[in-house]
Amino acid sequence: MRYSDADGDLAVRLAREAVDAHVEGREMRPFAVPKPFEERGGAFVTLYVHPSTELRGCIGYPEPFFPLVKSIVKGAEGAAVDPRFPPLEARELDRVVVEVSLHGASAETHDRQTRVEGSFDRLLANLQEMLARGRRPYGRGGASRDGGRASPR
Repeated sequence: MRYSDADGDLAVRLAREAVDAHVEGREMRPFAVPKPFEERGGAFVTLYVHPSTELRGCIGYPEPFFPLVKSIVKGAEGAAVDPRFPPLEARELDRVVVEVSLHGASAETHDRQTRVEGSFDRLLANLQEMLARGRRPYGRGGASRDGGRASPR
């Protein structure tokens, strides 16, 4: 599946709203989503502290278990309470950058989906960095630092 720039922007807006709503203990605002978001798809949501780019949380679903919209929302909610870090607090929301990576099954597919050549290699490098820092990757995949669109609050 190829996603458009508009799809990438929507994925980040969905993830940001899911993080904010989860942390603030409220319902998400409704979003109209295009048909591809209703089809099964995998996604990772990564949270970084701005401006340091320190990893704050990353959870995702690389396999298409859920409709893409649900993968994004569940990944965002999970990243906010990633067990490797303290739960994200409302006072942190203004300093957190949200990134969404739509993943494929191979390096070639991954790079094509993210439209960032070498993003799969960066994904692996980030996983190795996490391990070197004593952080255990959680879930069935990893974090992609440059693989998706990022948006501050």
